Amino acid sequence: MEPTEEVLEALENSEQIIIGPSNPITSINPIISMPEVKKILKGKYVTSVSPIIGESAVSGPAAKFMKSKGYEVNPRGVAKI
Repeated sequence: MEPTEEVLEALENSEQIIIGPSNPITSINPIISMPEVKKILKGKYVTSVSPIIGESAVSGPAAKFMKSKGYEVNPRGVAKI
C-alpha cells in the first residue's frame, strides 16, 4: 500500500506533525517507513504521543511486540522506533 497524493500533500503542507498513541510496531512503523512519508517527515517537526506509560502499554500488545523486537518498553523505546 502506498500513501495517496492527498496524504502526501497534507504532510508536505504541515508545519508540525503529531503521531497519535498507537502500536509503534504494527501501526506507526509501517506508515513512517514508506519512502515518500519518511522523506517528508525528515524535514518536519514531528511529535509523537507514546502508547507506553512507564513500562506498560496503555492497551493492546505494544509492549510485548516492542520487547520481542529488542526495543526498550518505555517512551524512549517508542522514540527510537
